[in-house]
Amino acid sequence: MTSRFSNSFARLIGVVLAFTLLSGACSSSEPNPELTAALAALKEAEKALEAHEAALEELAATPVTTTPVTTTPATTTPVTTTPVTTTPATTTEAPEEPPCPPILPVPDEAIINASVFSDLDGDGIDEEVFTWILPGGDHWHLRVIDGVDQAGHQISDSHGVYLSEILGVLYIDDDTIQELFVTVTGGAYTTAFGVFQYHDCEIIRTTTVDGPPAVWHFGASISNVLQVVCDPEMPFIRTYTATISESSDDGYPLIWSVHMTREGLWESQWEPVGMSAGGDYEADGPEPPISGDLDCGFE
Repeated sequence: MTSRFSNSFARLIGVVLAFTLLSGACSSSEPNPELTAALAALKEAEKALEAHEAALEELAATPVTTTPVTTTPATTTPVTTTPVTTTPATTTEAPEEPPCPPILPVPDEAIINASVFSDLDGDGIDEEVFTWILPGGDHWHLRVIDGVDQAGHQISDSHGVYLSEILGVLYIDDDTIQELFVTVTGGAYTTAFGVFQYHDCEIIRTTTVDGPPAVWHFGASISNVLQVVCDPEMPFIRTYTATISESSDDGYPLIWSVHMTREGLWESQWEPVGMSAGGDYEADGPEPPISGDLDCGFE
């Protein structure tokens, strides 16, 4: 705006100066048509200039209205953070089994046979088992040591037996309880054994279907042979009895008759299991067709 006023003022000075010079020239007494025309043009220019200057002054006097620019601040949406709740893992601990009822320790003066170590109750930990008797005692005893717990059992049919010992352990059926073979009594030429189980702090003697303790015999005499065999595929114990059915004049065996029986174990009870065929047979020769031993494949 200031530069416009400066330019108009300079033009105004130029016009006034030109007008003054022309006015001096017009003072001559002789009329000059061209000078008259130029003077008239200058006057018109002066008027136009004055009108222009008036417009500029009016424009300069008008206040300039500045429209403020309203800046809307950006709206920040707060981020809501949901706290993560960590639930601790729940560990379910198996309840501890109650301890076995306390029993008296084995007396210091007791005669103790060799121990066998095996997982009798299927808990993954070996137990120690052995037989013992007091000097001059009437019965043998079976003892199981299971960690800090102990269990005992008096072998009722071991009266007068010179030696009762652990023959071995074996899985007869499909459960996790092992069967414990222990000599219980004996005769002139045979050895007898019973089968025991250990679980839930108790030593259990397996029985026949009628109730009495189950007993097997093995051994040999001159005319009889008893063999006991554990079935590796079925929960059975087979007993073979060989007797002389025919002899020569001088007493040598000519024919042997073999009879077979078998018992199956269900839980803690033995039941007879019949044979459809192949149980009994005869064999020729002076020697018995079977051996008088216990064949159960103990490890």
